[in-house]
Amino acid sequence: MATFGGRSRPWVLAGGRDSKLFSSTSKTIIYPQNQATALLNCAYIRRIWQQDRPNAMTTSLVVTAIGDDRPGIVNRLSDIAQRFRANWAASHMASVAGQFAGIVHLEVADADAEPLIAALRGLDAAGLHVVIAKGARKAAHEPRRKVRLEIVGHDRPGIVRDLSGSLAALGVSIDELNTQIVSAAMSGDHLFKVKVLLAVPNAVADAVLRRALEALANEMMVDIDPGDGTAATPLTDT
Repeated sequence: MATFGGRSRPWVLAGGRDSKLFSSTSKTIIYPQNQATALLNCAYIRRIWQQDRPNAMTTSLVVTAIGDDRPGIVNRLSDIAQRFRANWAASHMASVAGQFAGIVHLEVADADAEPLIAALRGLDAAGLHVVIAKGARKAAHEPRRKVRLEIVGHDRPGIVRDLSGSLAALGVSIDELNTQIVSAAMSGDHLFKVKVLLAVPNAVADAVLRRALEALANEMMVDIDPGDGTAATPLTDT
């Protein structure tokens, strides 16, 4: 009924043990032979779909969702994404103070973008506050390298402000920021821990980055990992 090997792959598995197949051109739903169902799986959909539609235009959606934490929230989001054949490209989710907070990057065919947005906004009725933004086209920018920072010290107001201000002055972007307050093993004092992934312009040398963080290093342990395979080094040792 359909050829699954070779260059031409006109059929795509829709998902599930008793799945159907649909044509990537006509979207006609067809029941597959048993062998096809056994050979294909949901993880294979993305590769086949992208190979069959190399020139298809897609829309990137950045979806944020906040609501009372409870089981099933991620399932609701992923179910809607699958319904419109969206690619779940990336996500970050956490439970914070009893609230679910998540951000998801979805890639979907242009024709399905607005229906997907409408379906996601319908989650407001289920007590999930959803905000959606269309991703911007990637603009050319100066070359950057990835650098990781780890900071630990006594908790006080203003640590994130001081850190972000020092980085912004150098044109350094924060790609990921994770913070938490923990208790010191011996004293029980509150410690503030920060893990940061930075996008540093190549024109900003590691030595310049270290000098910019010296004020924080006077009161906190600051380790810099240049991301080139070398070990992270404490800022206070330099």
